[in-house]
Amino acid sequence: MNALYFKKLTVNSLRGVEWFEISEFGEQLNVIYGPNGEGKSLTGKSLQTLIWPKLNSLKDPKLWTEFVIGNDRWEVNLVGDEPDWKLNGHKTGEGPQVPTIDTSAQHWLGVQELLSTNGTHHDANLKFAQQIDTLYHGGVDLGWIAKELNFRSNPTRPKKLEFELRECRKEFEAAQATEKELDAKRDRLGKKEEEENDAREAARRIESLRDLLEILHVEEKVAALEVDLKQFDDHLEKMKEDDIKELEKFEAEIQEIEDRLLSKRNQLNQQENYKKNTGIENLDRIPDQRDLDCAEKYLKNIRDESNNIKRFQEEKARYEGEIKSYSKSIANVDDLDHLDSKLFRKKTFKEIFSYSKRRRELEKDKSDLSDLEDDLNRSSREVDELDSDISLWINRLKGGELPNSLSFFWGSIITASFILSIFLFWKGDFGWGVVTSVVAIALLVGWRISPSLLNRLNQGDGNKEREKNLVRRRKEEINSREQVLKDDRYEIEEALQGLKLEGDENEYWLDVLGSRVDEWWRRKCELEGIIGSLECAKDRFQCDCDNYNRCLEPYFIRFKDCVDAEAQLKNLRVYHDAQEKIDNFSSDIKREEGAEEIVRKIHNSFLKDRGFKPEEGLELKRLYKKDWKKFEEVKEQLSEANKEKELLSSKYLNGSYGSNQEKITYQEDLEKTINEINDEIKNESKKADKYKELLETNNITRHKIAEAEEGRTIEVAFNKLSKSKAELDSVLLERENELLGNTIIKWIEEESAERFEPEILKKANEELSVITYDRYQLDVRSMDEVPTFFVKDLQDELEKELDVLSAGERVQVLLAVRLGFLRCSVNDSMQLPLILDEVLGTTDDIRAETIIDTIFELVSHGRQVFYLTARKNEVAKWKIHWEEKWREKKIDYKEINLSEVRNRSNKSDKVWNFDQDVTQDLPDPNLSYSEYGKQLYDRGLMRSLKSVRKISSVDLFYLMDNTLKLHTIRSEEYDRWGPFSQLIIDNNSPIDRFGLSEQDIKLYRARSEAIEFLLKSSKIGRPDPVDRAVLKAVSLNINEEKFKQLSELIKEVGGDGAKLIEALQSKKIKRWKIDDTDTLEEYFTDNGYIDPRKPWGVEELEDSVLRHVTQNQYIDLKWLKQIIGAMGVDQIGELE
Repeated sequence: MNALYFKKLTVNSLRGVEWFEISEFGEQLNVIYGPNGEGKSLTGKSLQTLIWPKLNSLKDPKLWTEFVIGNDRWEVNLVGDEPDWKLNGHKTGEGPQVPTIDTSAQHWLGVQELLSTNGTHHDANLKFAQQIDTLYHGGVDLGWIAKELNFRSNPTRPKKLEFELRECRKEFEAAQATEKELDAKRDRLGKKEEEENDAREAARRIESLRDLLEILHVEEKVAALEVDLKQFDDHLEKMKEDDIKELEKFEAEIQEIEDRLLSKRNQLNQQENYKKNTGIENLDRIPDQRDLDCAEKYLKNIRDESNNIKRFQEEKARYEGEIKSYSKSIANVDDLDHLDSKLFRKKTFKEIFSYSKRRRELEKDKSDLSDLEDDLNRSSREVDELDSDISLWINRLKGGELPNSLSFFWGSIITASFILSIFLFWKGDFGWGVVTSVVAIALLVGWRISPSLLNRLNQGDGNKEREKNLVRRRKEEINSREQVLKDDRYEIEEALQGLKLEGDENEYWLDVLGSRVDEWWRRKCELEGIIGSLECAKDRFQCDCDNYNRCLEPYFIRFKDCVDAEAQLKNLRVYHDAQEKIDNFSSDIKREEGAEEIVRKIHNSFLKDRGFKPEEGLELKRLYKKDWKKFEEVKEQLSEANKEKELLSSKYLNGSYGSNQEKITYQEDLEKTINEINDEIKNESKKADKYKELLETNNITRHKIAEAEEGRTIEVAFNKLSKSKAELDSVLLERENELLGNTIIKWIEEESAERFEPEILKKANEELSVITYDRYQLDVRSMDEVPTFFVKDLQDELEKELDVLSAGERVQVLLAVRLGFLRCSVNDSMQLPLILDEVLGTTDDIRAETIIDTIFELVSHGRQVFYLTARKNEVAKWKIHWEEKWREKKIDYKEINLSEVRNRSNKSDKVWNFDQDVTQDLPDPNLSYSEYGKQLYDRGLMRSLKSVRKISSVDLFYLMDNTLKLHTIRSEEYDRWGPFSQLIIDNNSPIDRFGLSEQDIKLYRARSEAIEFLLKSSKIGRPDPVDRAVLKAVSLNINEEKFKQLSELIKEVGGDGAKLIEALQSKKIKRWKIDDTDTLEEYFTDNGYIDPRKPWGVEELEDSVLRHVTQNQYIDLKWLKQIIGAMGVDQIGELE
């Protein structure tokens, strides 16, 4: 016996549940667990719905599964209640032969359903009781037969119907007399009505023929325009109004890119020449800017120290020469340091220096005193001459007056200055205005303070006497100092007596000696400082040279001299700058070449779409300028003429004329000539002229007959009589059958009750005996002619209905009934999966183990079982029992965490707190990007691009290209573009949080824009299939019968909306309204179920994406081809 085993399940759309996929089921026991609301029961119902699509346990499901039956592999894609079947990879019109849908309840054991007192599963319990009761009677449901046939033991007599029959006979006899009078009038009117109809038909025929004449005239116009249109070039048909602008835009872009490329290449060659001219070769790397800056710093120090050394050497030589010169001039030796110390035994050089210094100061003071005396004598004469004039001024100032002429002169100048400043300010010359104002104010202040100045001059007379006394005291002081110097000179000469020194015959030779010794000593001290500075400069020079060599060591350069070092460093900088620019220019050229390739591809595709080769852009422009406007005018005229023709033809072929709206036009009329039509109009006019007269005469006759018929009742009376007689005969026959049938049923029940014992009841009692440890026994009794389950408590010998049992006992009894049915189904053609929903929840641990063993027994006989639970202890029971008893019997056991499958983590311990770790590990981030994505898909952590409908559901793998970045983001549970893009919109945290750059974000946005456009474009020319759910959504004014015919027709055309419209237009459904066809066509077109466009291939998709995406510089052609391939689009646009 074959068994059905589910392999995979994909939930594409289900109420309250997002997309998820279970990639593998075990063939025996599957424990599916997860928190409440996670979708466990919906998963079980999905499995049953995929077996019985008409089960109606789910609302608008969209599911896919794969299962095996024997050696056959089946796939089913379910939308609503319409399945698409595949057998071993090939489409098939029918699914597998499975048990009927009414057996679905016995394959679903849910604690809520087992305890329900109404609904589908309660009805199933009653049905099970009915089946057992039927088996009691040899497999015949006698109760159902008696109920359906309405068998009764005491039927009633229909007295009311007998009275109604007698009354109906009287009414019929009265109506027969009235009917004979009207027959004669009807015969006469019939002949006249035939003539009236002929005349009316002739009038309508004339109207239709006149419309036909108009159609012929329009056809002549269309033919002439078609001839004119054929004179134009075929390329014009594919061209559009703005093609010239588009083409020129592409050409301008290409030229702009080529100009930039030429400039970049010239600059690249120039930098290559700069690099070559440096003469630097075989460098392992580009000179580091830090090394060059370091060397530059030390080279500057080297130059500075070199200059310092040269300067110190020059100063050393100069000071040595001066020391030698002073030594010669003092003692005729090269260096005074070599003189014998006895020469200075009495007087030291310090005393000689002191004497020379005091003598120089004395000479200076004597000179200053002489100058002061001369100044005093000269000023005395001048003061005497001015005394009289000063006295006069002082007297006048004391009186507060000046000479009139001087006062007038002084006041005129001040007034003129103020007037001039005002004039300058008025003219706008603010600079000179300020100057003249300041001068005027200064003159005014001088005028006011002149008396005080003259007073100060008068005070100078008292100072002359004090100056004379000062000169006298200074002379006395100088004379005293001069005498002291004479004494000191004598002592020094005595001390130096016997030395032959240069210049000793001169009176001032001692002063000269002291001065020279002083200069010698000062230069000696300065020379020692210069020598120290020179040594330090040499040390710094060598240190800077070493540092310079260390900076340029990677480039095999050492310091020789400053000129050479400057040249080397300059070449290194030129080499470094040139290489950097070469790299930049190379990158720019590569980017520009890529951009040029993209634009040329769009340019060539543009020309190709219009039938031109890439080099025929000028031909397109020429043809456009020459013929485009004329072509469009003729084309527009032809379109209008065709519309007019189509409108007239539609009116003629589908239209009607006259009051009764009967169709009188014919297809063969369209083949007639104009002359033939005119002749027919003349012939029909003879009949049509009589129509008005006949209509008036016949209306009078019809009115008279109608008045007479108002009193006629024969038809009504006859129908009433016939109906009454039939009703009475039927009721009498039913009463006879009820009595006879009831007698037969009673006899059969009595004869069969003792002969048959149902196998199902035996199996159910065996299961119940095991589960309840021989306490309960099951039986079926009729209650109000309805079979009902009873249980007998063998401990207290009481019979009980199920309603009085506890919840746990009731579950055990009904579970035993279901298992009994399954046990008896081993002879069926197929074993179907059994689904249990938390049936252990109301059972104690001991009976739970018994139930688990019973289920494992079913599994061991080849039945696939799914156990659904939200309780961790139930998962543990199944696993422990399997490990302890059933693993060694080779029973397959699989746990499925639905939260993990749906890629969601439940962190609240109050909801879900399994001990085992159910976290799905990500692949190793050190893998290559493609291998990382493959492992994501193999582990069920990533959806393929073929199964995605919205950009928000696209996996980040398709947008990124770096394994480490993708791993970091997925570790934070961001795996799809929708949540991650929202994170970007809310803040810039991805940049800091995941180590992304602004360029990364721009790249991902550009790629998401491209994929979103691809998802939409891939549907072009590929309309969605139409099913019953779609048809129900259309507002059609049709009855159930018409809808059933429409549903069958959509299946015949394979869900193709366009073919359905064609079938309706060709009258595949009789008496179908044209308005309903138009409604369907409009709905299908608006909602994507009809799309006449040709599907796009790979090249069209590439070109469209590059034109659509705003920042297409981030779109790599290689990546784009990979994405299109991942969507399953081949070169000609077919989906793989």
